[in-house]
Amino acid sequence: MRTRILLTAACLLGSRLAAQPYLFFNQGALVHVQASALVHVQGGMQINDMGANNGVVNNRGTIELHDGSGGFRGHLLIGVGAELNSYPNSDIYVHGDYHNDRGYHRSTGMLGADNLGGTIHFTGATQKQDFRVSVDINTQGNSQNWTLNNVVINKPASLILPNRYVEIVNGTDRDMWINGTLTLTSGRILTSGTLSGGGGH
Repeated sequence: MRTRILLTAACLLGSRLAAQPYLFFNQGALVHVQASALVHVQGGMQINDMGANNGVVNNRGTIELHDGSGGFRGHLLIGVGAELNSYPNSDIYVHGDYHNDRGYHRSTGMLGADNLGGTIHFTGATQKQDFRVSVDINTQGNSQNWTLNNVVINKPASLILPNRYVEIVNGTDRDMWINGTLTLTSGRILTSGTLSGGGGH
């Protein structure tokens, strides 16, 4: 039986969470999502590194970050020094923006004895999604800090055409680097500003 963790404003703190955009807030903890587990968050996820505590999420199961009440769109934010490690056959569904603020999303290669992999799905249903990545100045030579494995873009056909895309935003210092596969089920990728691959879509 799949273990389910459902986080909603109603079941946690009632209306007091109306001003909290990240209902899954990891302030330096170590979190393991096992292969049989489903973490469903009606809102976003933020991971912060608090010194010796090392904010780390290891995902072997499924994380779903959905649109929530109050305009919170299911963003995924990995703070400076924090880690989100995706393993083979794992999935992360993001309905909001993906921001890697010099944190890590190790989605390919090796970490200890484990192969890393997994799929990140951009499935936002209300508006475009932003993809922004940067690498800490001390680890710029380590591509493991920002490379994704498999990426799926599946924007619903009901979304108006001008918003049906994932944008690699102007100001990012790394492009969307995909080690495995890119699947465009519905939608597109739009680049802005000056990126190493140039502009366009």
